[in-house]
Amino acid sequence: MSDEPIVIAEYELINCVATGTASQIWEVRQKGNPESLAMKLLLAEALADPEQKKVLKHEARVHQSLEHPNFLKFHKVEVSRDHGFILMEYFRAPNLKNLLYMDALAVHVRMRKLLEGLCLALQSMHDKGWVHRDIKPDNILFNKSSELKLIDFSLSARAAGGLAKIMGGKMRSIQGTRTYIAPETIRKKPATPQTDMYSLGVTLYEVLTGRPPFMGSSPNELLRKHLAVVPPLPSEFNTNVSQEFSRIIMRLLAKKPADRYKTMNEAYAEMRSVKPFKIEAQELADQKAAEKEEARLAELQEMHDKLDSRADFQRSVELGTGPKKVSVPAKVEPEAPKPPEQKPAAPQPVTASAGGPSAPAASQPGGMPPGGFPPGYAPQPGQQLPPGMQPPYPAQPGQPPWGWPGGMPPQGAPWPGGMPPGQGAAMPPQQWPPGYYPQNPQ
Repeated sequence: MSDEPIVIAEYELINCVATGTASQIWEVRQKGNPESLAMKLLLAEALADPEQKKVLKHEARVHQSLEHPNFLKFHKVEVSRDHGFILMEYFRAPNLKNLLYMDALAVHVRMRKLLEGLCLALQSMHDKGWVHRDIKPDNILFNKSSELKLIDFSLSARAAGGLAKIMGGKMRSIQGTRTYIAPETIRKKPATPQTDMYSLGVTLYEVLTGRPPFMGSSPNELLRKHLAVVPPLPSEFNTNVSQEFSRIIMRLLAKKPADRYKTMNEAYAEMRSVKPFKIEAQELADQKAAEKEEARLAELQEMHDKLDSRADFQRSVELGTGPKKVSVPAKVEPEAPKPPEQKPAAPQPVTASAGGPSAPAASQPGGMPPGGFPPGYAPQPGQQLPPGMQPPYPAQPGQPPWGWPGGMPPQGAPWPGGMPPGQGAAMPPQQWPPGYYPQNPQ
């Protein structure tokens, strides 16, 4: 992605503030100028539509004619094949819609400043011969210093004069936001200052109660309620709203324009003469802040008490003054019964007949035969074999019946099972036996 800044007609786009269906609001700066400005820039699709270009030029013409502290200062408009924008003052503030969502009570605290800014802005606009026709919380900027700016003049129109009222001219289509639209606009009647009064009444109703006076499951149902249904008093949804101020709101919401105020100055004068709330919003805000702080301190105290109790317990255990830990004995499993011991069988004597096979040896502890050698052990020459191990060797030539003295045959006598002298092939004369390779040949 390129890091190069986007520049529109020598204005660098800094930050996108809002996006609509046909345009975007950007914070921009002119090259070499640190001051931020606001640019309403047509999107590419709208730029290709001649009707959208016409609307932008119309909005610029209305805006340029309005000079009042509650309107943004107009700088210039530029429409070409490559771009279309209106350049104006950059005002850092959220719109009223967001403020009501975040903290409606904070708006109530500044209610009088809100009423003053709206009424004076609309009266100034009506004095210039314009009707805004789209008054709603989204088009009202309101900062923490209670400065207010009314924006978006794309639907603004010239107020209908006496001739238009007599002729009963109609608009081609319904224009406006349905939640805040006046009954005469729905009937496609010409706009008058009273048209803005109705939309202002809907806006103030929402400020006071947190909801608009009419809601519907479909757009047509919502329009029908604007035409025929009388809404409940604002005080029915917010009991702190005074009856006097509720009556002012209801007069702004009258179905017939003639039943509303004649001018915004008249409406504002009556608003100033009454209290909007039974209990001042600032008092409620202070009470809410105190309750919030009290809850915060209680939570901190609870955490502190828990930490202290744990520390005191640990300290008392270390000093031996606190409760001692009780050890729970482990569960002892019963021992499994031992199998009965088996006594080894007594060794039985073994008898063997001369020259016959020996009887099977009795078993001994450890699996050893009686008096025998360990498994795999070969008796050494001259070592007597235990009885019953194997049949005796047959007598050899020259062997006495009682055996060789000392178990060794005399020199020249053959070993039992050996080859008699003089039999077999003689060893060839060599130093080493056949097949034997000396380990260390010389």
